[in-house]
This record gives sequence, C-alpha cells and structure tokens, in this order.
Amino acid sequence: MTTKGKDVVPGAPKKLKAHLDKLEKQYGKLQLLKDAPPLEQALFLILREGNDHKKAQKALSILQAEYVEWNELRVATPKEIVAVLEDVGLDDLDDKVSRMLALLSRLFYDFHKKDLNFVRMFEATQRSKILSTLDPLGKSILHVLLQYYEELHPNPGGTVLSMDAFKELERLGLVRKTTSANVAKKMLDDLVEDEDRYRFQYLLHKGL
Repeated sequence: MTTKGKDVVPGAPKKLKAHLDKLEKQYGKLQLLKDAPPLEQALFLILREGNDHKKAQKALSILQAEYVEWNELRVATPKEIVAVLEDVGLDDLDDKVSRMLALLSRLFYDFHKKDLNFVRMFEATQRSKILSTLDPLGKSILHVLLQYYEELHPNPGGTVLSMDAFKELERLGLVRKTTSANVAKKMLDDLVEDEDRYRFQYLLHKGL
C-alpha cells in the first residue's frame, strides 16, 4: 500500500513492520482460529498468550470435548479445568484458567449472556465500551476482537482506532500529532496494511 496521507511520516510503513517484527519475537506470532465465533477466539487467545498456538488449539479442543457448552465451563472449578488441561503443557495454566472463568462469569452476570455474539449488533463505539468492561481480555485481545467485529461488518471501516495505539505511533515517530480522531483514523488506514490489522492490534497493544 502506498501511503498518501501527509500526516504519515515517510518510510513509516517499513518502520512499523520492523517494530511489529520486534514485538512478535517477544510475544509470539498471532494466529486466529478460522471461522470461529468471537468467544472461542477470545478463549483461544487467552490460552495462547506465552504459548505455541498449536498447544492453545489443542487445549481449546479438549475443553470443547469435555464441556458441551461454554456455560458448563463457567460453573466448573479451576482445579477441575487445570486437571483437564495439565497434560497439554501450557505455561501459566492457573492464570489462564482464572482469566477464562472470569470472562465467562462477567458475561453471564453482567450481560446475562453465554457468548460474545450479541456484541456484533452494536455500533463500533458501543462495542468498544462493552468489551472494555471485560477486564480478563486485556488490551491486546480486546482490540483484536474489535478488529474482528469490524471485519465481520457488511461495510468494514478499516483499522480500528485506539488512541493508546495512536499515541504509541506518535512516540515512535511514525505519525504526526493530531487532535482529531478522524485524522488519526485516516492515518492508521494509510499506515496499516489490510493483512496486518490483527497483528497490529495485538502486538502494538501488547507492547504498551
């Protein structure tokens, strides 16, 4: 993509790629599940943090076989779930189980939902507000999901704007300062390649 925006620093796309490559060495390569609903994507991304994505996929498959629906996982004890997954060899398993249960509980008690499909019906601003309340996701997974919902929209709007991420790009000297969210959004669309959007959202927010 050739950047035409006058507020994007010359050579910024190449510099951004180099920065993401550096972050990827630290946090691992992002890979989403194919054609999976948002909640499964979220659980998978929690499992894969600090782990190989194949191990995370195996762990998720084991959970799907053990529990008929995610609400059954919600009412299971952490000890039970750890026992189910301990042979997979995931790092920080206790923490991951705790985050998954916390996410499912927040959905059930705060929104009376058993999945994340309902978020899709809202506009982008409201989607962000809802997901921002789900603390177990963390910023990186939250913004991957926001991008995921955006890509599912009949008229996707490009790169999801996070002012935190934009400020980081300013700090890195890749974009020029602006007080306008619309200009910031245009800059991100000029800067981030279509195929790099998920990677951008995950790695940049992970590095904040």
